[in-house]
Amino acid sequence: YEPPQGEVEEMLAGIWQELLKVERVGRHDNFFELGGHSLIGINLVNAIREVMNATLPLASVFRYPTIQQMAAAAKLQCPTDEADRSNQQQEFDEGMLPITQTTDNVHT
Repeated sequence: YEPPQGEVEEMLAGIWQELLKVERVGRHDNFFELGGHSLIGINLVNAIREVMNATLPLASVFRYPTIQQMAAAAKLQCPTDEADRSNQQQEFDEGMLPITQTTDNVHT
């Protein structure tokens, strides 16, 4: 277990805890392994939009199923300027696993 780091990860962890009805969520925990599925995923993207003012498509839940990955994707939705967007995109790309590795254990 590694706790969420930073404001975005902490906000996401709170949303996950509420939707998945779990006590704690680590930054490397997998949404689907914690009991998430596509219907909860819809509620998740709606909650992210309401709480964080960030719009993520439902596909992001499948592509970025950990708090760390999802936080990086959410940060890209609301950067402050073009230079910040470029830096965040590079950090995001460098930290991502190939999609085939992140979806192998998806249970819906």
